Amino acid sequence: IGQRIRLEEATFSYPAPDHQAEYDLLFPCPRRFSAGCTSLLFAARYLGMPLLQDERTLKQFLQHSPADLLARPDGGDSLTSQIRRLLGRDCRRWPDLDQVARQLHMSSQTLRRHLREEGGSFQQLKDHLRRDLAIYHLGRDELSIQDIAEQLGFSEPSAFHRAFKKWTGLTPGADRH
Repeated sequence: IGQRIRLEEATFSYPAPDHQAEYDLLFPCPRRFSAGCTSLLFAARYLGMPLLQDERTLKQFLQHSPADLLARPDGGDSLTSQIRRLLGRDCRRWPDLDQVARQLHMSSQTLRRHLREEGGSFQQLKDHLRRDLAIYHLGRDELSIQDIAEQLGFSEPSAFHRAFKKWTGLTPGADRH
C-alpha cells in the first residue's frame, strides 16, 4: 500500500515474555498479553487501499523485513528512531557519533545531550541494534557466525563473541542452538 500501517492494538495469547522491551520496538501500540488470541488491530481503511507489491517483491520483503524492522522499528521522529534508521542503513560501516550528528544537523555535544535526556547513549543504541540484528541472524541458518560478525561491523569474530556474551550472557554458538 506504500505506507506503514499504524497498529491500534496488538494482543498475544501467551504471557508477557522476559524480553518485553523488544515488543515495544516491534509493536508501537497498546499491547495485551495472555489474551484470548494473537492479533493485530488496525483501521479498516487500510483494507481498501491498492496493493503496490507483486509476488516477487513480497518474497523479497519477507526475506528482509525482520532485519529491516529491527533497524527501523517505527516511522517515528524521535531522536532514537532517527538514529536507529541511520545506523541500520549499512551495518557493515557503522557511522560514528560525529557522522550521525552531522547527518542530523547538530553538534556531537548536542546529540549526546539529547540522548542523555531520552535516557540513553549513542553506544547503547548501537549495541542494542547490533544485539537485535545478531539475535535475528543467529536464529536463521543463512549466515555463519563469522559472516554475522562481519555484517555487524566487527573486525574480528572474537570481538563479536565477547560483545554478544556481554549483551546476552550467551555465546553466539549457544544462542544459535
